Amino acid sequence: MDWGLVHDDGNLDVAQPARFFSNEKLRREKFMWEVILKRFEQPDEIRTFEKGRFEVVRVGGMTIGRATYEPGWKWSEHVGRAAGAKSCAVEHVGMVLSGRATAAMDDGRVIEIKAGDVFYIAPGHDSWVVGDEPYVSIHLMGADAYASAKKG
Repeated sequence: MDWGLVHDDGNLDVAQPARFFSNEKLRREKFMWEVILKRFEQPDEIRTFEKGRFEVVRVGGMTIGRATYEPGWKWSEHVGRAAGAKSCAVEHVGMVLSGRATAAMDDGRVIEIKAGDVFYIAPGHDSWVVGDEPYVSIHLMGADAYASAKKG
């Protein structure tokens, strides 16, 4: 793969084609491109609550979560009650992998989300699983605070 030429001063010139990984100077200086792989099957943290769990991985300065909720799960009952909160104060960005759920905003709007949807949900909402299928989603924003002892 052509990435660029490393000059004697160690600077990378991407305008000059070269075999990046075959550059002897690069190997001698132990220039490192780091790759970190993690899996939700071996998360850094698991937050459990009635009818659900939230697995957390931390990678590349981000906290990413996977939410798994059983049919009948409702945030205000199974997470919020323990936190003493009536609505979720966490801002979420994520993607639904399977199942369906609602986001019931404090202003009365109720939105259904389903597999394949990429979502943004503002703070001030309740949520519950719709139907008989478990709900699974990935959370790219809000995972650090969600269902933790730090915040509700």
